[in-house]
Amino acid sequence: IRDVERSRGLGDVYKRQGLTWRSFLALIYSGVVLQPFVWYLALAVGYVNTGLIVPTTVILIFSELSYFFGKPIRKQELYIMWAASTVPCETYMLTLLYNVWYRNSPISWMFTAPGTNIPLPELIPDWFSPPLNSPVRQMRTLFHPDMILPIAIYFLGVYFLPTTLCAFSEGFILYEIYREENLPFPLQLAQVEAVMTLAERSPNKIRILTLCGLISVIYTFFLYGVPLISGFNITPIPIPWFDFNLELEKYFPGASLGIATDLTLYALGLMLPLSLTIWMFVGSFSLYFVGNYFLVNWGIFEEWRPGMSVALAFQRSILHIWAGILVGLAIAAGLIPLIRHPKYVIGALRSITRLSKSGRAGIPPLWLLLTVYLTSATAIVFMTYLLVPSFPIWWSILLTAWTFLLALISARGIGVAGQPITIPYVRESILIASGYPNIDIWYTPIGSVNNAEWFVAFYKMAELTGTKPTSYVKANIIGTFLGFMMSLIYLSMFWSIAPIPSSAYPFTIIQW
Repeated sequence: IRDVERSRGLGDVYKRQGLTWRSFLALIYSGVVLQPFVWYLALAVGYVNTGLIVPTTVILIFSELSYFFGKPIRKQELYIMWAASTVPCETYMLTLLYNVWYRNSPISWMFTAPGTNIPLPELIPDWFSPPLNSPVRQMRTLFHPDMILPIAIYFLGVYFLPTTLCAFSEGFILYEIYREENLPFPLQLAQVEAVMTLAERSPNKIRILTLCGLISVIYTFFLYGVPLISGFNITPIPIPWFDFNLELEKYFPGASLGIATDLTLYALGLMLPLSLTIWMFVGSFSLYFVGNYFLVNWGIFEEWRPGMSVALAFQRSILHIWAGILVGLAIAAGLIPLIRHPKYVIGALRSITRLSKSGRAGIPPLWLLLTVYLTSATAIVFMTYLLVPSFPIWWSILLTAWTFLLALISARGIGVAGQPITIPYVRESILIASGYPNIDIWYTPIGSVNNAEWFVAFYKMAELTGTKPTSYVKANIIGTFLGFMMSLIYLSMFWSIAPIPSSAYPFTIIQW
């Protein structure tokens, strides 16, 4: 990264704004034109890598148009297009429809509250999903008075405020910590190179980019296009992986092995150091192939059954066996380096204070970052108290503190390997450990991931492209509001066309 900074002249960072009228138009294009495409792909296929599909499409279109009209886009503008164009196309809002279906589903009616005969749907709070007698499900629209409260709680608690404000401030602090530690951020460096390629228009790199794009179009047509056209009656390439579990269980019962068919995953692997990729494979293979095989033979993985798919075996083995081990490993990976080298934390805090005083544009003062974070975290705890007053407030504080720790751990994963470290079922474990007997706490947004680790990645890319990080913060806020409003419109349109889940949207049947 230092070599790239020297060759690009990026030592004097955070010099220019990236949010201009052209990058603003790119946000509008992403939220208005690309969002329905992303929604349909999410409903029909399920797997949508919006982090690569959307920004690549946006920067290709806008860089080519500006080049055609003789007004090339600056690298700072292209960076904002790359980093923020994804925000209006996030598919989080599908959770609202899932919640409506969940409360009315036959599966939910099969369960009762512990120690009672009261069906689960009758105990689900109305701020989570509309009442059982609500006509929302029959009308299939989000624009109904019964949806106002669930949408407001979801927006305030999960989608934007105050969770995103926590992420903005926490991301700055974590980025300075890992900047002091000089982590490589391999994938972010590769993404910056993509932005630089379109900004500098090097003929050799443009030629390679065009060839790779052509190969991808052909391959993706067979992977996704043919199944969609045929109504999923013809799938020349399995989606999303080749599943070898059925063949393996004859010789290695319990072992799981799948090979992904989406080339995006191989592209990510090629951007990482070879040694890191090898160790990631060794770790995964040891757990889910060798480990699951021995767990079944020893009678520990009791839930395994012949015919279990790679996805189901992966999920259930983590839930019952590996989750605790992964939590311990992840906490160790995130905290031990900082405990051994506290100078990184101290240096980061000094760096924020020094840089904000010296006028380095784009670095908010430390007192402002801490104030925003603590205020937002307090607001999350207070919202939980308003929704569920009987839940002990100390457990809410613990859950909120866990999101900070998780972001600290995940950001290290991005800095080292380009991908966050994910730890499943910690929120659920804390809720169970609290001993709280009612089910309403399970439907609150407390303990939701705030994605601060990704802000660390985007701040790193801002540094490498010479962009003020506050430009990304502003673009993210604009994209969030735009995406929220357009999601309500487009999701209601898709819902009015056909029920969700239904055969019109095959993935929802499989997943829900």
